Amino acid sequence: MKRVFLSIAILLFSFASMAQIDVTWGQRFYNIIESCEDAQIVMEDHDGYYMWYLLNEYEGAGEFKLNYYMARIDRDKNVQKIYKMDFGHSSFKIEQTWRSGELIGFVLSRVSEDKAVEKKGSSRKNKQAQQIKTGKANLYYQFFHTKDMRLVGEKPIKFKSYNYFSIEGQKPYLFNFSENKSKLAFGFLTTDTSGKGVNVEIYDDQMRLLWEKPHKLNISNPGYVIKDIAVSNDGKRSLLAINSFSTSKKKIYTDGKTHLIWINEFEERRHEEQLDKAWATDIKCAFGFEEDYLVAGYYSTSTDKPNLAVGAFSFIYDHRRGFKKNSSTLEFKEYETDEDINEKSGLPYPSDMVATVDHLYPMVGGNCIMVGEQKFASKVVPPARRGDLPTGEDANFYRDIIITNIDKTGFVSGSSYIPKRQKTYRGSDQFNSYALTKDRYGIYLMFNDHQANYDDVSFWPVRNYDSDKSRTQVNFVQIYNDGSWRWHEAYNTKINKMPFYKTLFLTFEKEILFLGHYQDNNVIGSVGTR
Repeated sequence: MKRVFLSIAILLFSFASMAQIDVTWGQRFYNIIESCEDAQIVMEDHDGYYMWYLLNEYEGAGEFKLNYYMARIDRDKNVQKIYKMDFGHSSFKIEQTWRSGELIGFVLSRVSEDKAVEKKGSSRKNKQAQQIKTGKANLYYQFFHTKDMRLVGEKPIKFKSYNYFSIEGQKPYLFNFSENKSKLAFGFLTTDTSGKGVNVEIYDDQMRLLWEKPHKLNISNPGYVIKDIAVSNDGKRSLLAINSFSTSKKKIYTDGKTHLIWINEFEERRHEEQLDKAWATDIKCAFGFEEDYLVAGYYSTSTDKPNLAVGAFSFIYDHRRGFKKNSSTLEFKEYETDEDINEKSGLPYPSDMVATVDHLYPMVGGNCIMVGEQKFASKVVPPARRGDLPTGEDANFYRDIIITNIDKTGFVSGSSYIPKRQKTYRGSDQFNSYALTKDRYGIYLMFNDHQANYDDVSFWPVRNYDSDKSRTQVNFVQIYNDGSWRWHEAYNTKINKMPFYKTLFLTFEKEILFLGHYQDNNVIGSVGTR
C-alpha cells in the first residue's frame, strides 16, 4: 500500500503547492428550495449571466410537475429576474442550448419509445447480441430573448419527426456543435429496404438548414456503434466516427475496426483502420484548427476484460487529399491495481472500470485534448440456487478523469489521471461525475469528492463520495492547452455544506461560474483562473 500512496502523491504533485482558492458567492435563489433536476449557465452579456434550470415542483393532490425557468444573474452573482419557460407541455425536454446574438437557442425533444427487442437471429445464449430500441421522436427548437426575458413565439417549432432505431449503447440520433458553436450537426439513424444509414443535417445558429446528405453504412463487421459526429466551423464538412466489432459466439476482439467518414454536401471519404493486436473501446472525432481531421479514443488488449481501456490512440488525415498522415498509440501508466484495493472499503476495482471518451477538443496550438472518465455500473446478481441471497448492488461508480494530449501531427504525447471516487445508489447522479467548460486556450473541470480521500497534499482513497453533503470536498482543475494541468481545492464542508452542482461557465474575464447547493437553497459561486 505504501507504493500506491507514493505513486498517487507523485501523480498529484501540484497538490503541495496549491492552497484553497478564493470562492465568492451570490445570494440564494429565492424560488429554489430543493435540488435542481437539471441546470446550465448558458450566456453572458454586459449586464450579467443567464441560467436555465429544471425543478420538479409539487402541484397539489400528490402530483408533481417538471417546470423550466430562466434566471438573469447580475455581475455580483445575485438573481435579478426569473422567468418561467412554458414550452406548452411538461413532456418537452431541453436537449441542447447555445447562444445566437441576444438569443438563447433550445433544441427540445419529445420521444415515445417502443418495447426493446433483440436483434433478429439472436438468442439468450448469445450474450453478444445487440438490443435495438425503436420509437417515434420529434425534435423542436425555440429561442429565448434575453433583453425581453421571454420565449420567442407562441410554441416550439418542430423541425424533425422520425421513426428511430437505436442499437444498444447508441443514442437515437447524433449531435454536436462546431468548435465555435456557430454550427449544429445532427445525424439521424435510418433503416429501410436498402440498408441502414445516417442522414447528416447541418444547421446554423438560427436553426436554418445549410445542407443535408444521406450516408449509407457499409460496415464489414456485423456489429457496430455510431459513436460521434463533428462539423467544421464553416459548416461545410462533417465527420462520422463508427466502431465495429465481431458478434460471433467465439468473439475475436482483434477484428474490431475504427471507421471515420468525411462528408460534405457533394462527396464522401471513407477511412477504415485496425489497431495492431488491440481494439477500440470508445472513440470521438474532430476537426483540428489546421483543418486536418482525426479520430481518437481508447483501446484494449485483454480478452478477459475487453472493455478495459489500457491506452489511447489516434489517426489523423490530410484535409485536402484525405490520406492518413499519422497514427499513434500510447499505453496508460496505471497507479493502482485491484490488489491495492481493500475489499471492505467499497471502492471500485480498476479492472471493472469502463473508460468513456467524453470530449475531443482542438486547441489553439494545433493539438487536441481528449477528456474521458472511468465508470462502472454494477447490478444485483440473482442467486444461482434457491435459498441463496442475491449479490452485488445497483450502483454507479465514477472514478478517474483521463486527460490525453494529441499534438498537431496526430502523435499521442501523454495521458494522465485526475483521481476521484464517487458512487450513486439508484437515484440522481447530479452531484457525481464532473462538469467542464473551455475556450481555445484551456479546459476547466470541477467535481465533488469525499473529504476523507485527501490527506493534506496527497490523495489517499478510502471512501466513495455518495452525495453526502456534509462531507464534500469540491475540486477545481485547470487544464492548459498543452495537456498539462493543475489541481485546486475550491472549498470543503469545513466552511459550508455545499456540494457542487454540474454546471460551469467561463466568463469574458476568465472567471468560472458554477452552481452550488446550499442546504435547501441554490447559489451561484465563482472562482478566478488567473
